[in-house]
Amino acid sequence: MDVLDLIKEAFYYPINDYKNWLIIAILFLLNTVLSSYVISEGGAVGIIGSIISLLITIIIAGVTVAVMRNTFNNSNNVPMIDLQINFVDGIKYSIISIVYSVIPVIIALIMGIFTGIYSTIDKILTTVVQSSVATNATPDVIIQAIPQDLLVSFGMNILIIMFVFIILSIIAAILFAIAEARFAETGSILSAFDIKAIFDKISSIGWGNYIVFLISLAIVLIVLGIVSGIIAYIPYIGALISGFVIDSFLVLFIARAIALIYQQGY
Repeated sequence: MDVLDLIKEAFYYPINDYKNWLIIAILFLLNTVLSSYVISEGGAVGIIGSIISLLITIIIAGVTVAVMRNTFNNSNNVPMIDLQINFVDGIKYSIISIVYSVIPVIIALIMGIFTGIYSTIDKILTTVVQSSVATNATPDVIIQAIPQDLLVSFGMNILIIMFVFIILSIIAAILFAIAEARFAETGSILSAFDIKAIFDKISSIGWGNYIVFLISLAIVLIVLGIVSGIIAYIPYIGALISGFVIDSFLVLFIARAIALIYQQGY
């Protein structure tokens, strides 16, 4: 199956089993209601709404795993919701997702030590405080009091750290897609962090095919994201429709597509 056929098959996956898709879409509708109307109320109602929303989000993450697992078992059906299994899988999936998201941040923060950005920030703040206390100056005067070499050093370090962070985030996203599929296949969190096995899997798929797949997937997500944004502008019901239809569709589509590309390797 080439990449375009794979994307097409994943696109029609929710539509071909719209009854089970509808059940999952109800979860998204409930989550949208909670986030749009209940949580914003604040107080006890908002806290309860936040807790329920978090539980639904975890269950939806578990549904993602179930879609991949069904695909590996040669099932073309959208999985039925199983609250216990989906919740447990969702917790594990969330842990994996958080780790892959946090690693680029941690590395970027560590880079800040080697680039000296923290000491530069300290010197800038010291200058600002001293200037402010000594002269009671306006913000413009305070900024002008900061040595230009400190500002240049700060700007260069920020650019370097941002560049590294973006590159690491892209790499993490590339690896995460296979990591989550490995978890769905094995049920083991540790398998999602076996970097060698992940690279071997991508190599067996073909790096070219895999990158083309990710780009194609991103294009579909951008288009549907634009559609979702337009729908969300409909007064009162736009956000509900977007959550009910688009968001639920995307979760099933992405999970199915990743599972299919995963199966192209050995």
